[in-house]
Amino acid sequence: MIDYISAKNITVVTNGILHIQRLMEKGINTYILGGYAKPELNLIEGEDIVKKINDMNFDIAFLGTMGIDTKGGFTTDMLSDGQVKKAVIASSDKCYVLADTSKFNIKRFYTYGEFSQAIVITEAKIDFEDKNLNIIYAT
Repeated sequence: MIDYISAKNITVVTNGILHIQRLMEKGINTYILGGYAKPELNLIEGEDIVKKINDMNFDIAFLGTMGIDTKGGFTTDMLSDGQVKKAVIASSDKCYVLADTSKFNIKRFYTYGEFSQAIVITEAKIDFEDKNLNIIYAT
């Protein structure tokens, strides 16, 4: 997603280790959510991240996902990841979930969002039918 950011005078909030350098290279004002670096997960985890997010207001949020399932909604394997994503959704005016087609019809352990809360952006048509899910196909 970072490659497609052309807006100026924005602030991006992230706990993604791999995203930080790329955002700074593009000259994008970057707020890093604090905590412990988890290199094996490529993210920063902290006990106060959710509290900080609850105090923020986002115009637009872009989230990754580990799974999209008709029963489970948007899902992840990690409770802390799910809590952060729930907070981001609640603090956002508009939310997008970025998911390649391998994430569809996959249910992970924790649900962090319902289909009505976000629009999915994916790279190709996928056999997934749910009237509550809005999908944008990026080409």
